[in-house]
Amino acid sequence: MTTNETNVLIMSIIVIPIFILLARWRWRYDTAKENQIKETARKIKSDYENALKGTDKTEALRLGREYYGSLREDGRATTYDEQAINNDLNSMNVAVQTTQIVSKEEPRLSNSTTNQKKLYCSNCGKEYIKNENKKFCEECGNRY
Repeated sequence: MTTNETNVLIMSIIVIPIFILLARWRWRYDTAKENQIKETARKIKSDYENALKGTDKTEALRLGREYYGSLREDGRATTYDEQAINNDLNSMNVAVQTTQIVSKEEPRLSNSTTNQKKLYCSNCGKEYIKNENKKFCEECGNRY
């Protein structure tokens, strides 16, 4: 073997493992960074979904833009993303209105009293269910 061949062999033995170590280190770094980005996106998505369950549309809009932006390379939501956020906000509004309507509903009476008429005493205001046998208030004795 000549001196040049020996030098090339020694350089190959030293340089190739260094390149392998650098490539492996870069791969681990990229994988860790990618996992961190995915975890951040999951958290932002969770925050966005929770905001849609609430009533603050401004916060939901901010988190929606942040979430959709996290999915893009430039970090900004596209026009299509804005439309998706708008759809989410509109459905959020319907859910809030539905909740409000349900909460204002009066409690339902049992089946035995559902079809019976309510009467109120003209003197004290006590509520009674219409009964053919009773015509006088138990509280004040007046006719209702």
